Amino acid sequence: MTLPTALMTELPYRAALAGLFMVLGILRVVSHRQGGTLKETPFTQKEGRLIGLLRLVLTALTVGVALIYLAWPQAVIWAQIPLPASLRWMGAVLAVICLALFWWVNHTLGRNFSATLRIRDDHKLMTNGPYAYVRHPMYTVLFSMLLAFSLLAANWVSFLGGSALTLMITIFRTPKEEAMLRAAFGQAYIDYCAKTPRYFPSLSSLLSTN
Repeated sequence: MTLPTALMTELPYRAALAGLFMVLGILRVVSHRQGGTLKETPFTQKEGRLIGLLRLVLTALTVGVALIYLAWPQAVIWAQIPLPASLRWMGAVLAVICLALFWWVNHTLGRNFSATLRIRDDHKLMTNGPYAYVRHPMYTVLFSMLLAFSLLAANWVSFLGGSALTLMITIFRTPKEEAMLRAAFGQAYIDYCAKTPRYFPSLSSLLSTN
């Protein structure tokens, strides 16, 4: 397949990815507006400067590769994975589901939303909505969305960047976040952790909410 033909073949996937990114961007802005965090710093002292910078770099790498794929696909064609069309469109379907879940999580958070590690004076312990099933539904949705976008773009650099970001959050950010919540909410958060899985719902958490 020649380069021009290969680029033409990518047009439907690029169009789908562009639409999904647009919806994600709108939802993200709405989340920051309802949380009053449009002007907040990209990381806080609780998270740590190094971890915050690493998170920003990995996010920029993952999203940046996808944006380059949209605007100038020939620049990243070397990182293309020969995935079947059915698998790539499954990625698109997964992305749509993730966007719906992303809205649900942010709608549930309301004023509690923040992209950084911080506790507000009026902060509430979230145990309803998606938080009834897992303790960190935002991370679960974002992990899944990164996978969905990588499948749709069929790009291994985006996938590796997303995997590194996932690993970094799992190892470094989540323990700090949970320690912060334990300090803020005490036994209530300890009890919540005891019955609610971290990232993926268990059968017991699914049954207990019904």
